[in-house]
Amino acid sequence: MLTHRNVLSLINVGVVRQSIATHSTERIQSLEKLDRFSEQDVREEIITPLLRAIGYRKESMFSVDREVSLRIAKKGLAVDYSVTLWEENFWIIEAKKPDVTKGVFGYNALWQAVQYAIHPKINAALVVLCDGHALEIYDREESLESPVLRVMRENLLKDLDLIRALLGPLQAWFFEKRRVVRLLDKVFDREFSLGRFEEMAKLLRRRLDSKRDRIIDNMRALPDGDTPEKVDVALRSLETPELIESRFWLEMPWRQMKTIASTLVSRSRDDAIAISSRIFPDRPRSANHAFHIHSLQYLITLHADGGEARHLPAWLFRDSSKPDLEEAINDLIGLCLTNFSANRDRQVILLHAAASRRVAKLLFVLVPHLRKTGQALHLAQRHFGDEFAFGQLVSSPERHLIFETEQIERMSNERFVDAMMDEKQRFRSASARNELKRLWRSEITLLDSVDNYRELLRERDLGETFPTETAAVRYDQLGHGCLCMLDEFETWKAHAIANYADEIETLARLGSWQARQWIGMPRDEPVQVTEQEYATRFFLNDSEISEQLGRSYQGF
Repeated sequence: MLTHRNVLSLINVGVVRQSIATHSTERIQSLEKLDRFSEQDVREEIITPLLRAIGYRKESMFSVDREVSLRIAKKGLAVDYSVTLWEENFWIIEAKKPDVTKGVFGYNALWQAVQYAIHPKINAALVVLCDGHALEIYDREESLESPVLRVMRENLLKDLDLIRALLGPLQAWFFEKRRVVRLLDKVFDREFSLGRFEEMAKLLRRRLDSKRDRIIDNMRALPDGDTPEKVDVALRSLETPELIESRFWLEMPWRQMKTIASTLVSRSRDDAIAISSRIFPDRPRSANHAFHIHSLQYLITLHADGGEARHLPAWLFRDSSKPDLEEAINDLIGLCLTNFSANRDRQVILLHAAASRRVAKLLFVLVPHLRKTGQALHLAQRHFGDEFAFGQLVSSPERHLIFETEQIERMSNERFVDAMMDEKQRFRSASARNELKRLWRSEITLLDSVDNYRELLRERDLGETFPTETAAVRYDQLGHGCLCMLDEFETWKAHAIANYADEIETLARLGSWQARQWIGMPRDEPVQVTEQEYATRFFLNDSEISEQLGRSYQGF
């Protein structure tokens, strides 16, 4: 049962987590110092600033109507403030004479406000009383004996988040959903006819289905939330380590990739060595396919900006005496188009990242209680997330599980690389290859534990668009992604076609639509790759493991 005793812990506090403008907090703080004031002062100097601070504006989605006229038995009444959301009343607030109530609201003060709240034109769940000394909030559908919250004027700023948790615009959803659930309980707790129950269930379903188009229209009419411009601003505001150690691991829309690259290039003018050494350290570092694509784009953007290679490791250029940016870009293109076949240590790390992601997804699909992680994260998003954010609109347990596979891929790969370093920070190549093969065998064991993983995954679909099952098994996501990125740079696209024709042809045979587009191969032409080619490219020449995993993921 949802009651006023647990309402503060249950309702959506996403809007509460949002910051309040500095001028609003300063205005609220100044109210605490007021001394002598009238009922009109209570309205203008306390209630109005408070309403603005918690998110209400006249003639907006979250509006405030003053002096609302009502009639009861031909008698006229006037509500001080009726607070509306999308033109529907939510709660009312009544200003009281401070020299009469003096912070103590009796029967008459509350009863007057309740009369307004129960009027059919209002039907507000919450009643708020304020006389300048104190503010009290009553949940009239739960109890009129005592307020849900009482705040003294001198504590307005300190307790502002508690006030917003109850009166904030988007908290209406909690109270309206509570009304629906309670009404259903009231109607059906003593029902004895399954026929009437089925009739009501069908009616509710039809009514809810009819609201889908309305909801979509409402969503389209929302003020811009995560617009591309706002995302750009957010990315530019991130610290350099956050951009490299977190965002580099993610596949992103082209605009966001450009924003990240240009941001890092701009910062490289003052901090080139620190940025380059973080992206391209001399020793092998943790990285997945997306990381290398972002890294290559950073170098290309740096070159276009007229930058210089102030710090590049020996593995990225042939002349150790003088780093050359164009040479480094050329070599990195070659590595990306061949899945780092010429750099075995970094190839092992790359393959480990892909395997870690596959195993993480396997576990989420196979182990029921692990899937509850997605449910918990989805509930947290609903509870704490900004209601207007894109992530809130598309949140689901499955979406959060996909995010978790990305996190596990990164964390597992970082730990793998750390564990493979000796006391002198040298990468233990043989140990790393052995550990990678152990991970592959564990993956095979998991796949062998179910009769048909493909069918099971279809029933427990996560809605993922990334080819987790085939990446670094039968499909070269790094090579394909590299070509997609180079397609945006005509000069380097031409360079790749001129210098890496064989590698592009191989990617086309592996199924890359970008490679096929470049060389004029039909997109639907069957993949023509031998088992040994798969083993060489993705499994360190181990044809047995290649065949076993390829068979398990066949058809994806």
